Amino acid sequence: LQHYRRYTRKSLAALMSPHVSIIHSRYFNWAGIFGWFISGKILNREIIPSGQMKLYDKLVPVFRVADRLVNNAIGLSVIVVGTKA
Repeated sequence: LQHYRRYTRKSLAALMSPHVSIIHSRYFNWAGIFGWFISGKILNREIIPSGQMKLYDKLVPVFRVADRLVNNAIGLSVIVVGTKA
């Protein structure tokens, strides 16, 4: 919950592009936005409670489907894949 940086697909690609050729980028963990907002912003928690994390782990297959439904257009996390320039 205590991330110090948040990147967009564009900002992470810009950071990486001098060093690698970008092949692919996408967001993931759309459902995690809600948990992060509730735990981190509303409840002001600094760590994720173990019960909440266990529930999240059990729901990962559902969250993967949710990511596909939103076409990975939004998400809590971003991944960029590249090859050495």
